[in-house]
Amino acid sequence: MRTPRRWSTAVTAALLLGTGSCEKPAPAAPAPKPASPPATVPTTSARGKVTGTVRYEGATPRMTRINTASDPACEGAASAEPAIAVHDGLLENVLVRIKGPVAGEPAPKPQGPVVLDQKACAYVPRVQGALAGQAIEVHNSDPTLHGVRVLQGPDSVLQEVQPPQGPPVKGEVPRAAEVLRVKCDVHPWMLAWIVVSPSAHFAVTDAAGHFALEGLPPGTYTVEAWHESLGTRSAEVKVAADGATELSFTFSAG
Repeated sequence: MRTPRRWSTAVTAALLLGTGSCEKPAPAAPAPKPASPPATVPTTSARGKVTGTVRYEGATPRMTRINTASDPACEGAASAEPAIAVHDGLLENVLVRIKGPVAGEPAPKPQGPVVLDQKACAYVPRVQGALAGQAIEVHNSDPTLHGVRVLQGPDSVLQEVQPPQGPPVKGEVPRAAEVLRVKCDVHPWMLAWIVVSPSAHFAVTDAAGHFALEGLPPGTYTVEAWHESLGTRSAEVKVAADGATELSFTFSAG
């Protein structure tokens, strides 16, 4: 007896459904991994500092005389070049900084410009630190014209003639800069330095050769001391939470 077509079709469909129900279910997608917690930066109360002095060893160098006769407006200017400023064996104008970025800290953001002034035909301050991308602002408090020029190596990154007590000359610290030299095209003895740091932990020694690097998370750091003509010194230090680490550097001529 021949099976009706409708019954055969129904049987075939049932067999197909039964076969499908015997297959193993597809494995469930793995649960997403929890996101890594953000890096934590120690609170201010858990931070330490590095303090110390920079000394100069040997005979105090003789400073080069400055001839300001070419511009009567420079009367009262310093009579000697203060490249190596030593006071009782202590060295001024040394830029001390943490070498490299500080682990656990976000990239520092500049707060306000790097400010230079021209007083009595000299740049003030002579040495200062800065962050990459920070604004530069050069003022002229003198009653005479200056030719502001900022150089990165041999290349000028800012150059402008500035009238007596005129508006500030403005620029920016290049991202790839390490040290910027600032000079005056009118008065060749005028000189200043801007040292670019990867972190905000830097300081310039005062007349007593003293410096302080504060707000450092606990850890081990390389500290650098830079001088415009005497070179660079470095030392490794360990900083404890709420602690002060003492450090000293010594420079000498030759």
